[in-house]
Amino acid sequence: MPVRKTDAPTGKQRTHLKSIAASGGHAVAARREAERDGVIDTMPQLRAPEDALSRLDMIARLALKGLVTGVAAGAAANATRTWLDGFRVHLSAARLKELERQLEELAAENTRLRGQLEARR
Repeated sequence: MPVRKTDAPTGKQRTHLKSIAASGGHAVAARREAERDGVIDTMPQLRAPEDALSRLDMIARLALKGLVTGVAAGAAANATRTWLDGFRVHLSAARLKELERQLEELAAENTRLRGQLEARR
């Protein structure tokens, strides 16, 4: 149903609506901040992938409850995922060094066994 000109709020009504919206926004922000700060302090330090998964779960629940904005939740989730990516790179590099060490040991053993085989001939 189209809005008729007579249904539109007057200037005085618009000012009143703006003040209500503004105060409500501040109240919501204050509630969010108070509740969010208490929860953020309980988030685990990122030391293992399980910590990151727990943190992602907490971020999702905070966003669903409206305690953080979607933008803030997205930024926090991206930061956590970036930490996970770095952790995976660190594990991959460590595993690669271990495999290189094992390869060197196997090459040395192969050389030793070939020498023994040649000595028997």
